[in-house]
Amino acid sequence: MREYETMILVKPDLKSEQVEIFLDDIKKQITQNSGKVKEAKVWKNKEKLAYKIQHFSEGIYLLLFFEMNPAALKKLERYCNLNENILRFLFIKKNE
Repeated sequence: MREYETMILVKPDLKSEQVEIFLDDIKKQITQNSGKVKEAKVWKNKEKLAYKIQHFSEGIYLLLFFEMNPAALKKLERYCNLNENILRFLFIKKNE
């Protein structure tokens, strides 16, 4: 198991309830793939972007810290690529 830090930028037109449901869904994806969520939260709510992404000039930032098998991380990346609410995401492996 490796430790990861993830920043996910989602569409700003999501309501706060939808963002919480989305965050719970991401946590569920991690735990279903033998991962362990250490922390998951909304980092910045409707922050102005430096440039437009998919015609959006604002976004909601989600921050997650979790442990997961590197092979299972591919499934989570695929989920993020296919999710229409995600504008951008980045997985960073933390130093050991």
